[in-house]
Amino acid sequence: MNTERMKVRIQLDPFRIEVDDPRGRRVCGIGGPEKNHFAQWDAINTGICRTLDTGAPRACESFDLAPQECIYGLGEKFSQLNKAGQTIDLVMDDGLGVLSPRSYKNIPFYVSTHGYGVFFNHTSLMTFWVGSSSAADVRVAAEDEFLDYYVFVGDIRTVLSRYTDLTGKSVMLPAHGQCRSGAPSLDSIDGARCVTSTWLNTRMWTMREA
Repeated sequence: MNTERMKVRIQLDPFRIEVDDPRGRRVCGIGGPEKNHFAQWDAINTGICRTLDTGAPRACESFDLAPQECIYGLGEKFSQLNKAGQTIDLVMDDGLGVLSPRSYKNIPFYVSTHGYGVFFNHTSLMTFWVGSSSAADVRVAAEDEFLDYYVFVGDIRTVLSRYTDLTGKSVMLPAHGQCRSGAPSLDSIDGARCVTSTWLNTRMWTMREA
């Protein structure tokens, strides 16, 4: 399938999708045979697997990961911004600090510097092996019996715009809400100004509403 912006090839056996730009540069490769010819299950092709111990379902997918490619996203994380080389569990848990993988703002969405992004329409527990299981793949598993995701093609700004077109865009906060979240340090003049300005604006807003 060819359009002005991309070329898409779909292979059925084994199932694989390849997306190229108009110049023939590979933007995204999805699924396909394992790249490790020793077949060690370092990456799993598109489909539903089951665990050996309990038979619980796992919806699996893999995306090509090129050398020097950067992967950003997956919500609030306290590790390096580029997730390449990391294993990320999307588990809602109180962070209790900023020194562990625990977090409660998990988002099953990432964007790649190769020109695409992926949003998984899942609310189950998920794991992303970003080059940590297979160095040539972003491997994904969701604790579900179905696989539902969207692929957006374009630069990072375009991908983010299309992602929020789908999931919804945030609204602009009123002036009295545009202050740094949390308790600012009163040891600085800027911190004191922030608290004072927020309190005054909130007070004026309340009086106007009344």
